[in-house]
Amino acid sequence: RAAAGLFWVSLTTAIGRVASLVASLVLGWLLTEDDFGLQALATSIFSVVLFIQDGGALRMLRHSEEYERLGRAVGQVTLGFNIGGGLIILLAAPIAAWIYKEPLLIPMLAIVAVSLPLNNRPMIRRTKLMTDMRFRELARMGTLYVLVRNGAMIAFALLGFGPFSFALPLIVVALVDWWYVARLVPGPIPGQ
Repeated sequence: RAAAGLFWVSLTTAIGRVASLVASLVLGWLLTEDDFGLQALATSIFSVVLFIQDGGALRMLRHSEEYERLGRAVGQVTLGFNIGGGLIILLAAPIAAWIYKEPLLIPMLAIVAVSLPLNNRPMIRRTKLMTDMRFRELARMGTLYVLVRNGAMIAFALLGFGPFSFALPLIVVALVDWWYVARLVPGPIPGQ
């Protein structure tokens, strides 16, 4: 099972790298240097908050029994961290926009802030797939998300969304994540 898991993770990584390379080449043609610069600023700001995305609570769900017993409670804790992280990003956005004299940072970071709590429920459900060692499904999900994210970035760039072509796909991926992971792990999240 571990060898199969390694194969699926390796395949997903390879597909992800090729998709990212293609997207980077296309986006380099469609977007401006200013768009990329704004994305770099936004990334540097929100990446500081991403380290607290789940507050480490997901580590409590290492086995299927723990997911069954603690899934809901861990979900509530991680939702709190994700909402808190989103609020920190929202509070930092106007300050960063003022410091860097980039007013577009405010809506870009607002999109990122909204995406954090949207990712919470699927994130908890993915832990069920991990505890059940369903590596093929996890790899398919990873591949789907990489393709959707890169495809959405290109689509938004083609539609003229400029630097928002980097942020809006986070919402698209979160919605696809909700739909797809709910098919793989149906029903409510169990636990207290």
